Amino acid sequence: MHYCNRSPENGADRVSSVALRDFWHSPPQLNRFSGLLLLCSILILLVSVAVWMANRPVFVVKRVIVEPMGGALRHVSAPQIHAAIVEALNGTVLSTNLRPVHQAIQAIPWVRSATVRRIWPNRLLVRIEEQRAVAMWPNGHLVNDRGETFSGLAADHDASCGLVSLFGPPGSQQWVLERTRQLSQWLAPLNRPLRSVTLSEQYAWTVELTGGLTLELGRDTLATSAEERVRMFVKTQPWLTEKLRRPREDLVAMRADLRYATGYAFAPLVGVSIAEVNQSKPLCIGVQT
Repeated sequence: MHYCNRSPENGADRVSSVALRDFWHSPPQLNRFSGLLLLCSILILLVSVAVWMANRPVFVVKRVIVEPMGGALRHVSAPQIHAAIVEALNGTVLSTNLRPVHQAIQAIPWVRSATVRRIWPNRLLVRIEEQRAVAMWPNGHLVNDRGETFSGLAADHDASCGLVSLFGPPGSQQWVLERTRQLSQWLAPLNRPLRSVTLSEQYAWTVELTGGLTLELGRDTLATSAEERVRMFVKTQPWLTEKLRRPREDLVAMRADLRYATGYAFAPLVGVSIAEVNQSKPLCIGVQT
């Protein structure tokens, strides 16, 4: 009896050869393969043409259209935007990556938000929402009307309204701004604009007004609400001012402690001219846009 040893490798090679021979002798399979090659060739050609077209001089950025959102731009100039775009631009209108362009524009301090769009054949449309500063925050930051901090300079602020100084623990700017808006309404009858509002690390409130008036409000957990105590103080001011008035003084500067439930303590300081108060600009937190 004779035995024939058959190598597995040889068997696999024989099967592959048979499959390849069957493939080359099968017109339907050859037609499908030829169609696939043709499709790949067409796709490569189309991509090559698209890349070549996208980098033609006709698509080089010729104009940038700046469109403000919510009124005319006051702090962001067209040259600033153009310089940011030129720095980040990495191709033509069709080939450039707009993400770096958007990031470069967004990095301008007075830009709150921006969108960038392509306009055929060689223009870019940039829509800008500008920051509207209403207050100052420590470490050189400003606070916008939504309670967000940004790194704009107070010196660049529009001089038509005044910025109140806010102080508080990190991350509390939105809370402090909301309380400042409330205080501005509660104290409006005094005709003394706010100068600063401080929230301490122990969450106690201190308010300074134009004309040398400082109010200690304490924490919100006191027996009576801050609004009730502030309105009580405002209501008693005509009588108190009349009693404390001195010659050549129209207003009295004082420090008042409003942390009591049914009254307050005060210490008169130095009188100031009423002209100082009347010449104060309206606060930006109360100016509608």
